[in-house]
Amino acid sequence: MLDFIFYRDINGKNRLFYDVKGETFTSSSTLDRLLSEILYKPKANLQSIKDFIWTFSIHPQDTFYEGIHRVPPGYKLFLEDGSISVQRWWKPENIKIDYTLSLEEAKIRFNQILEKSVEKCIEDKDNIGCELSGGFDSSSIFCIASQKSKSITALTMEFDNKEANEQDYANSVFQHCSKKEDIHYKVKSDCIDYKNKYTMKYNYDLNPHWPIWTTFTMKSHILEYLLANDIKTVLNGQFGDPILYSTPNVLEIYLYQRKIFRFFKELFYLEKPFRWIYKFLKKKLLLLLNPKLKENIKKFLKRRNKDIHQNKYYDFYFDLSSFKDYEINKRIINLLTNANFYMFVDSNFSRSVSDKYNIEFCSPYGDKDLIEFMLTLPPTYLYSMGNRRNFHGFCMQKILPKKLINRRDKAFFSQTIIDQIHAIDRKLLWKNATIVSMGIVTYEYIMALEKKFSMQTISSQDRSLYWRMINIEYWYTLNPHLNKSEFAPNPYVLESCKD
Repeated sequence: MLDFIFYRDINGKNRLFYDVKGETFTSSSTLDRLLSEILYKPKANLQSIKDFIWTFSIHPQDTFYEGIHRVPPGYKLFLEDGSISVQRWWKPENIKIDYTLSLEEAKIRFNQILEKSVEKCIEDKDNIGCELSGGFDSSSIFCIASQKSKSITALTMEFDNKEANEQDYANSVFQHCSKKEDIHYKVKSDCIDYKNKYTMKYNYDLNPHWPIWTTFTMKSHILEYLLANDIKTVLNGQFGDPILYSTPNVLEIYLYQRKIFRFFKELFYLEKPFRWIYKFLKKKLLLLLNPKLKENIKKFLKRRNKDIHQNKYYDFYFDLSSFKDYEINKRIINLLTNANFYMFVDSNFSRSVSDKYNIEFCSPYGDKDLIEFMLTLPPTYLYSMGNRRNFHGFCMQKILPKKLINRRDKAFFSQTIIDQIHAIDRKLLWKNATIVSMGIVTYEYIMALEKKFSMQTISSQDRSLYWRMINIEYWYTLNPHLNKSEFAPNPYVLESCKD
């Protein structure tokens, strides 16, 4: 007899966490509720901590609590006669590319679906907000939502770092698309007080269940504005990159189709065309080698830290082997069906704010109809003339200002993570580090990263690794739901986070 069944949507909005002890199955849509219902404090999931630090992801069905699991997006859970089965129900690899669809037809259909998706987010709702960074994704959503709503508030972060600052684009979009009733609320990043107000404790009061790996605190001022103005619905541009931001790998299609003129034309739109040729030839050479030799060459070329090799990387679903390497749509599927994506949808700022303050964050690009439509597009529609936003720009020509349509650059990430790291006394933080006592990393390795960070010679990859280590220390110590009998909390974190 089927006791229980749960389907999780593909963008992860609906959730199910569950715990099984003996014959007792306990489940909830939030970890807060689940942890209040079970009769014990779970230990930290050491494998998840290890995987998070070294590989940036954890197993799609795990959490950071030992014995507590989740249903990944696009999966379903069956509970039948006391037995649990988790299976995938969304199979995007079965969607066929429609080569009969013209570019103009694709544009019309895309705009129709996107507008419908925005309408579903805002129908029968007042006091709506919309993130407006100045990039393609959020700008498109704001312009459509402004047309469809009585009034809307654009929410923009302005950064001192010029490489991360998109305020000129955000301003041009607001001026071009907004109505008289619309509001543009802007926050300067230099208003963020990391030492006194927006500390790591602030982050983990908001997000106790997941170690932070993104720029969390930068949105703290925006959250305060939402609460002060009773804004309960916020649109954003999440999922835009996975489904719309193409790659130069489309050049391979022209080679396979023997469209040599088009291939060379596109090749020399690239900033570094010979680097593309080198990567292409290297990949083809590896295909000719036997698996063992190929793996050894890959290890040599990557020169990855041996600590990372010891940990399993949880990649996308393993049954996508029917795809050919040059099919660009495989990239979209990979991005929406991998462990990093699952980690993001369950642990990001929007999710935490939604759980704590009942503010709904809506992502029109995450609409199932839109994602599946994008998978039917011929890959060459997405990328053209060196423009990775070719199709998106083509569709938004009559909606967005020319200033944005013509842009080819992309802003860098903000300085906020670096500023937050600088606000921590790291010498004291690492003196009695929990991750060292867990055996996950050595003190010497941490100090090597610290030296690089202090001397500003650290790579972006190592800085991200360092940030994840810092966050495990805070997450473990500040989490009130954990059984910490096995490993002592970090005394510096306890002392520095006293009220």
